[in-house]
Amino acid sequence: MGARIERLNWADGDPRPFFFAGNRAREALLSHAEDRLGQPIPSTLRRFFLDCTDMLVVDWAFRSRRIEGDSGTQRIITLEELPPDAFVQTSRGWIDGIERLTPAVWSGGIEISLHGMVRAFQARTGWVETYRDVDYGDDALKAHFNRIADYMEVGFPFATAPNGDWLAIDLRDGCERIMHVSHEGEEAGIEIDMTLPQFLMHQAMLGFPGIDYPELFAFAGGEIATLGGPDSPYVSEVPFDARGGDNPAWTDWFWDGVERPTIPDALFAQWPCGGPIG
Repeated sequence: MGARIERLNWADGDPRPFFFAGNRAREALLSHAEDRLGQPIPSTLRRFFLDCTDMLVVDWAFRSRRIEGDSGTQRIITLEELPPDAFVQTSRGWIDGIERLTPAVWSGGIEISLHGMVRAFQARTGWVETYRDVDYGDDALKAHFNRIADYMEVGFPFATAPNGDWLAIDLRDGCERIMHVSHEGEEAGIEIDMTLPQFLMHQAMLGFPGIDYPELFAFAGGEIATLGGPDSPYVSEVPFDARGGDNPAWTDWFWDGVERPTIPDALFAQWPCGGPIG
């Protein structure tokens, strides 16, 4: 596995995959953040900062060579063995125009930190104001964007995806399940039937493949349901399960004999508010 991956962003000259876990947060820092945000941090996120770390950063990509063009750089993945067929796609190079078989997921990572939480919270506030304040000149469109803003407000954001979307904790839910919230205005987001600790464990099993839409859908452990209705515009319910669907084939290939994270059976036995979907 180690021979396959490198750091996604290594302008500092160090190509090794990046993993960082900081010290556990102090209560005073959490209280200061809560005062700044004007509301309490959800209990699962608070426990993560207090009991685990105040910053978790993972950053990796499959090894590649680069072609320079007038407007940027094209990465060409250089794997000797592609992942299982369910995780392979055909893509055309935007500089050289050549079609190649490539991994559907070619990089990954996540950042959860106090600073990132505040930054995500501030971005959420800006998008809510945008969708509520703009005069679209169309009642149906205005109602749509108000519903999007309503959906944004029910989640406590804590991590930002590369495309500007964010992960949030559902404040409507006593179990504090995870939401992926879209900022682009077409769909509201994804509801994931996992708490923060469970979601991080499943991400770890898969090698932290990323938190954007494509990665979440690529590793859905079962059938994806679309939730409609006037109060829930374009919300997908994803049964994200690292032990479901084709995901075991991915983990076998990705870790390639290296000892990998596992999900304790006790976690499933104590799954809050039900159990894993699928």
